[in-house]
Amino acid sequence: MKTKLLIITLLLISSANYAQDIAKNKESKTEKAARIEMEYRATERLIDSTAFVLTADFLSNQHGYRRIADPILNFIEVDSSQAIIQTGNSFGMGYNGGGGLTISGKINNWNVSKDPVHKTFMIRMSISSALGFYDVFMSVNASGKTIATLTGTTRGELIFEGSLGPLNQSRTFEGRSL
Repeated sequence: MKTKLLIITLLLISSANYAQDIAKNKESKTEKAARIEMEYRATERLIDSTAFVLTADFLSNQHGYRRIADPILNFIEVDSSQAIIQTGNSFGMGYNGGGGLTISGKINNWNVSKDPVHKTFMIRMSISSALGFYDVFMSVNASGKTIATLTGTTRGELIFEGSLGPLNQSRTFEGRSL
């Protein structure tokens, strides 16, 4: 009899704890939705300002080769109608003095698509520079995590994976442009 009473008591306590956990999860889902909405609005304001930097944590190519990137040296910067695309590494000199290449140019085409349902953005831009023409396609989520694909006049593509941030708060090192 004591064993049955103990089992019933334990079941009642555990079911009460389970019900409390479900209530907490419902609150956290609401809080999560509110947080995502706030992040989406902040990212929207940043993109609309056309003054931001995508700092890359990873670079990869069309063949799937992926490497860790230094965000200070690897970035895509947008400042109004101008753009800078830079790659680099901390162990080489390169053309730009930062172990890579710096391309500075004018943004010719700019198109932003917003998806408020999925809380994402798509940015397309064309850049003309002294080294040629480049197309950049960025896929941005609500929190600013971005995947950008860079294509040029030659075959191949370079993919930047990182985060968008305000231009005035960026911590990047710009090398010499060709």
